[in-house]
Amino acid sequence: MAGQPLDRCKPSDVVATLDALRTFLGVGSCVFVVAADQQVLEEALTRALKQATPIDAVNPYYSSGTGYLDKVFQYQLSLPPLLVPKVTNFAADLVRGRGGLWAAMDVNLVVSVLVPSHVRSPRRVKALLNTFALTYRLAQRRAADRLLEMDPTKRVAEIAKLVCLRVEFPLFARDLLLDHRLCEYVLALDANPQADLGHHVSEQVKQAARRYSSLDADVDQRLSDPEDRDEREEEDGEEASPTVREHHAQQLVAYLKKTRNVPGPGRDLIFMETSGSVFGLPATVAETLEQQAQNAEVEEVLASVSSLSVDERPAALALLTQQARDAIGLEEENVAYAVLSVCGDTSISLNGTADMAVETLTPILANSPHALPDEVLAGCWRLALASDRPAALKMRLIVLRHSSVRETASVAAMVMRRVGSALEAEPALVQQLVSHHLLGEEEDMADMLAELPSPEAATLMTQVAPVVSNQLRTLIETHEAWRKAKIQPGAVASDSPPEPESPQLALQRLEGLLEHWCEDNPVAAHAVVELLLASDSQLCRTIVERNADAIPTIKETALARTVLASAWRRSTDQWPAWLGMLDPRSSIDDMTEQFDKLLEVLWERASKLDAELEPEVLVLVADSFMRLFDNQPSDRCPHITSFVLPSFSQPASDEEAAEQLRLLDVLQPLENSGLLKRLEFVPHQAAALTELLADGDDLVVSDDGAILAYIDALLNDCLRDLGSPGSAPLSPDQVRAVQNALDDAGWLPGLDQTRLRIRARYLLLTGGIDADGLQALPSATEMASYARNRPNRVGETLATWIALEQPSVSELLTAVSASLRQQLPLQTDTALLQAVASRLAALSAQDQSGFWKELLGGPGTHLPERTLTAAGWPSLPDAFTAELLIDRYARASRNPDRRAVLDLWKAANVTSPAVRRDLIQHMLIPMLEINQGAAEIVIHYLPQLMQSVPRGMGKAVREAVEASGTKWSSLEQRGTKALKAIGYTTERTGLLKLRERISRSNDN
Repeated sequence: MAGQPLDRCKPSDVVATLDALRTFLGVGSCVFVVAADQQVLEEALTRALKQATPIDAVNPYYSSGTGYLDKVFQYQLSLPPLLVPKVTNFAADLVRGRGGLWAAMDVNLVVSVLVPSHVRSPRRVKALLNTFALTYRLAQRRAADRLLEMDPTKRVAEIAKLVCLRVEFPLFARDLLLDHRLCEYVLALDANPQADLGHHVSEQVKQAARRYSSLDADVDQRLSDPEDRDEREEEDGEEASPTVREHHAQQLVAYLKKTRNVPGPGRDLIFMETSGSVFGLPATVAETLEQQAQNAEVEEVLASVSSLSVDERPAALALLTQQARDAIGLEEENVAYAVLSVCGDTSISLNGTADMAVETLTPILANSPHALPDEVLAGCWRLALASDRPAALKMRLIVLRHSSVRETASVAAMVMRRVGSALEAEPALVQQLVSHHLLGEEEDMADMLAELPSPEAATLMTQVAPVVSNQLRTLIETHEAWRKAKIQPGAVASDSPPEPESPQLALQRLEGLLEHWCEDNPVAAHAVVELLLASDSQLCRTIVERNADAIPTIKETALARTVLASAWRRSTDQWPAWLGMLDPRSSIDDMTEQFDKLLEVLWERASKLDAELEPEVLVLVADSFMRLFDNQPSDRCPHITSFVLPSFSQPASDEEAAEQLRLLDVLQPLENSGLLKRLEFVPHQAAALTELLADGDDLVVSDDGAILAYIDALLNDCLRDLGSPGSAPLSPDQVRAVQNALDDAGWLPGLDQTRLRIRARYLLLTGGIDADGLQALPSATEMASYARNRPNRVGETLATWIALEQPSVSELLTAVSASLRQQLPLQTDTALLQAVASRLAALSAQDQSGFWKELLGGPGTHLPERTLTAAGWPSLPDAFTAELLIDRYARASRNPDRRAVLDLWKAANVTSPAVRRDLIQHMLIPMLEINQGAAEIVIHYLPQLMQSVPRGMGKAVREAVEASGTKWSSLEQRGTKALKAIGYTTERTGLLKLRERISRSNDN
């Protein structure tokens, strides 16, 4: 019977097996052949056999395992060990001449590398050969699959070296995963224990290399150590002899020296995959990138990637991302930062890589987000934006919360350029960051905002406006408080705290953005306006006011309310600019409160006794309001009436009446613009007027006092709308109440009451209010008395009375004769003259003639030509005019009276030829014969009285004029000149034709 390899068993199993063999030793024909390593069996027996025989120091044979073996095995054959060359040749002979993979390589080279010098066992040789064959086939397969970028036939020695290390020194081979150049490091330290391995070598690799070179590391698991827990407990617990470990380590160093000229093994062989092969990168490039990334050589990584073609750069990024996925510990962060630095290169497309990179890097960064280097922030942000995975949102948060984004405006500006993504990550933080840097000392954030496309800028400013506003207010208030404290009486400069940050720079920056966006980004511009006004500072309101003309029209109700709420805090003359920012087409229903406040302040400022508001300013302000109100329903438009009414009350003295008149003057431009609602204001004023007229008995009234002026103004204001289109402010009953109160106001001076009564009655009748129930108007005699007592102010009142009363000719004469007979033309009232002319035109010619005959009276009465013309004298029929003129001439006995008659003729519009002949025959020709003074008057008036001589009168006129010239030689030439002026021609007479006379041809 052939025994199994007994030397592979545990010591306890070895003893048990040998005991079993001894049981059958006495059986005939039973032979046991056991192949085993005698040294292993003896060691096993020595350690595990419980021998009763006492240890014999004199004969140690009987106390050793050899003695036991001699009892079991009667025949022992020891095979000699193989020499080193023999082992190598043995290995070569095993594969030489065989086909397959062995035929394609240098067998001698392979086995010389594959089999180390300490190997003696043929079994070990076969294990090395078989492992090499499998490893070589695996390399071929990986190369065929394009995972290994190499030709295995050209790297057989390197493969053999790798196989030997894995089989003979497996613990060392495992450490090759840390750095495939570990072989080189061990040899370098063996030659010089103080050798510098370089900064690129990690501390872990350096320590491993030192242990191997100093023979202080296990290169394989020692089989002599107990394997079973029970057996280990039976041992004394001491470690195996260190000489075994050292000897084994010496074998490793010896082998490395032997194969120092064999390269590698390379990293690609260790992992059976070429770095970058999956990504289409050359192996050397991939290994370089991975090494640089692993060692946190960010600048070198960027340089390496930049040296690649544009098409290869995404592959490099994918390679590094995969490396980050596989890395651990410190290397994990190093590679992650390298990936982010590459992502910062905008020439590298992140398409196809971003999702995996985000999923890989986000957990790494989340462990220490604040350790993220500043130089990779840009890449981190770009990567986070390139993916829509949930992890990308977390990565954005990591960037946004980074200290550099808070501390450095340029970094924050870089992040905020992607407005939507930043706001999606954490809106509140974005608001704080933008506000912090926008109001800070650096310009980067403002410059970035100005460069943003309009939609993004509008979105961002709308979001951050509330926070910016609050921080700006704090900034302004803090600085203002410091400034006030500094100028306080008794303040000591040395005790003053340092000046806080001034808001001026921030305000200039905001104004610059406002000016920039006013041109083409109304939403962003409005956001700046809103945050400035919400800061509730005069400094901010000044900025808005300064740019009011350029600010785009505001349609949004909330902002419009803010503008209105800010406007009343500014100077009134600037209100048109504020109101001009609002869209007149917008509904004002939601802004009533703000408009009411403005109107209240407007009246408060305008009505002050020492107000400096010019009427022109009030007109502009009122027009600005009405620009907004014109398109609104009238019943929903704000108006100033409710704020005005409390200012108007019944005066009790001239001083109070004067104040009321002043307020009426102030109110006039506001009323004219439409800001005053007359339907409410006029009834209030009418009631006050009626009450004043009824209760004014105790008032002291003078002709030129303010009370009368106040009553006059209110009367006109209350009644002037009667008959106007639309709803009248006063009902007929209210109007009659005013009129009756005026008629009954006996405390008024009589003449002023008359004037006011007539004025009121005229306004009533022209407004369509009948006179039923009203007192009769003053009589003609009363009006005549009024005219005599008020000669300078009678015209309008008399004219109104005439229009209302339509008096007869006798009444008309009674009322107006005194006024019309005034001698000063400038005092003649046009309105009165027109009223007289109008009334005369309605009377018969006989009445008109009687009026003029009575008015003109005797020959000495003289009326100015303007008065005659305006009062209707030229409208009297020619026959009546001639009769009146001839009668007056007949009664004239003096030349001045005769001149007055000619003045009447000149003022009359006599056109009838027959009447003109009568006037010439009965007045002109006789007057030429009376005396030289009369003749001079006729010659003077002749061109004014007629443009031509009536037919049949040419000769008579010529002869009369020539006769006066013959009679009074001084009149000869003047007479000839007058005749020429009315159309007479002349002729030359005498021997030398020197004398000029009127031609006789004119007689016909």
